[in-house]
Amino acid sequence: MSVTQEGTVRVLAVLEAGRREEVVEVLEGDGLRVQPAGSTTEALSTLSERPFDAVICSLSSDDGDDLSLLREIRTFDEDIPVVVLTEDARVGEAFAAGASDCVPLVADGERYDRLPARLRSVVAWREEPGDRSRAAIDEELKQRAIDEAPVGITISDPDLPDNPMVYVNESYTEMTGYDRSEALGRNCRFLQGTGSDPETVAAMREAIAAEEPVSVELVNYRKDGSSFWNRVDIAPIHDETGEVSHFVGFQTDITARKRAEAAARRYATAASRESERLERLIDRTEVLLQDVTSVLVGAETREEIETGVCERLVEATPYAAAWIGDSTIASSVIVPRVRAGAKADAFSSLTIDADDPEAADPTARAASTRRVQIARGETAADLHPGSSGLAESFRAMAAIPIAHRETLYGVLNVYAEDADALDETEEAVLSLVGRAVGAAVSAFESRRVLLGSGIVELEIGIEDPSIGLLGLAAEADCRVGYEGSIYRDDGSVIAFVTVDPDGEGIEPAAAELADIHRIDRIAVHEGTGLYELRCPSGTLLTHVADAGGSIRRLEADGESLELVVEVADRPAARSLFTSLQGTYSAVELLGSRERERLPSTRAGFLDSLTERLTERQETALRTAYLAGFFEWPHAVSGDELAATMDVSRSTFHQHLRAAQRKLVGAVLDPEFESAPN
Repeated sequence: MSVTQEGTVRVLAVLEAGRREEVVEVLEGDGLRVQPAGSTTEALSTLSERPFDAVICSLSSDDGDDLSLLREIRTFDEDIPVVVLTEDARVGEAFAAGASDCVPLVADGERYDRLPARLRSVVAWREEPGDRSRAAIDEELKQRAIDEAPVGITISDPDLPDNPMVYVNESYTEMTGYDRSEALGRNCRFLQGTGSDPETVAAMREAIAAEEPVSVELVNYRKDGSSFWNRVDIAPIHDETGEVSHFVGFQTDITARKRAEAAARRYATAASRESERLERLIDRTEVLLQDVTSVLVGAETREEIETGVCERLVEATPYAAAWIGDSTIASSVIVPRVRAGAKADAFSSLTIDADDPEAADPTARAASTRRVQIARGETAADLHPGSSGLAESFRAMAAIPIAHRETLYGVLNVYAEDADALDETEEAVLSLVGRAVGAAVSAFESRRVLLGSGIVELEIGIEDPSIGLLGLAAEADCRVGYEGSIYRDDGSVIAFVTVDPDGEGIEPAAAELADIHRIDRIAVHEGTGLYELRCPSGTLLTHVADAGGSIRRLEADGESLELVVEVADRPAARSLFTSLQGTYSAVELLGSRERERLPSTRAGFLDSLTERLTERQETALRTAYLAGFFEWPHAVSGDELAATMDVSRSTFHQHLRAAQRKLVGAVLDPEFESAPN
């Protein structure tokens, strides 16, 4: 009985015990009928007793006589399909011994998944459906296969003059753009043109003349004149007498591959050049950074850092001069601060306006873009347009921002008398120098701040009515004073302000201002009201805090707001002032002064205490103190303070007691700083 008659494939599985159970389970799970056998003798006996559609066995590389079973089965039955499982590369030996199919074992979990389909296939191919399939490959099907093949196929007749093409398929016409009527009767060389390599064409011609196969790659041209790369494989076709009757050609458009190869060659060339550039860059960087690092490590002041770097650059490189400068707090004019080089005196009176991000001056662009700027000119005046007195021999310069994170500390400028001395490699090196110097200056300034050796105080006037505190003073016709603030985790601020004179119009006026989300009156004393404001992020208070400033005084009347802020250093002061100018209108620097920070432990005490207070605890403590809750009799009740915080009275007192305990602990407990929260 055949598989087509019963619909079920009957399989004899001759497998070792460790594999037999799993294979049988897979085959029967797919609907096959399986009879297991454990030895050659049992297998041959079973085959003689009943009919099977196929046999499955294994081929193990550990058994020296692993082909004996396969040979015995073939001796017994020459026609029955035998599928062999193998884990090695001995497929050829298995087929030579009579295997119908070999199934390599794959990873666990899919080891036998393909067996049912393979068994059904070998059985079906052995019987009538397979015979009909083979018979169906007639001349008509072969012709359709050639006509519709995905590669260009041509046939030429060498018995006709000039060996013209007598057949082209559809892919050929699509690839070349020529119709069959335009291509037939012509030699295939009509696709060649000026870009076709003569040596390749000659090799193809010689092979055809010698009646030998040939494969070439050359440029051909379509009907519309566009070029493409064509892989041409030509082979002679012999007739029954052995004579060459025709030539068949296979033509494949390989333009994409050729373009990819050309791109790869370009990339390889570029990579080689880049490698050479990087080697020069590494050597150059190593020497220069060693010199600069020695300066940065040994310097004790910022001036020593900047002077030493300028001197090393002039000594160890082809630079003729170098200087470092920065702008004042309220002005964008950059002026040289330290100089080095025999021709550096020319920069003593140089001033550069860095206010315009698209300025022609490279130093101004470096300050605004925070990127190295390189300039070249036929004269020195071309390097700094509008400036005079520079050494006439300068032909190139680089302006390098000295910055660390968000802070610009100045601009380093170097000059060369050779215009080619400054290229992309030099730009990369100088960028590293700028970052190294910026980091060193930042570390020096941070150390100076930590040691409390200096501080910059700014007095700033602002007349922008969009600021909530200024708008409140104008709308309510009062003076607003700043009493402190608490910065919340979500970026908003709880601010405490005094309003003089207090009145019923304060809260309605505040409700109209975008910078104030909520206002609560805490207490009134002698006509002056104490209020708690809830302000969103992005207001003046958070703007100052984000820039590293500390508000010492803030007062607003109906026309202007005066702000006194302390910052760590000049760059921070300039950054804050510039930021305020970019955010608000009518911002004016009323005064600034640098001074030594007075020795005091109060700031450290407050910082350590604030770190231990939660936001709610600090709010409760500050609100209670400012409202007079600690006075006797109480100026305000706990219920009233709880209402301002939107909490219950018990919760308010819980926060207040926790804050008081931490405050008393900070005063009385010497282990406070190391104690847990």
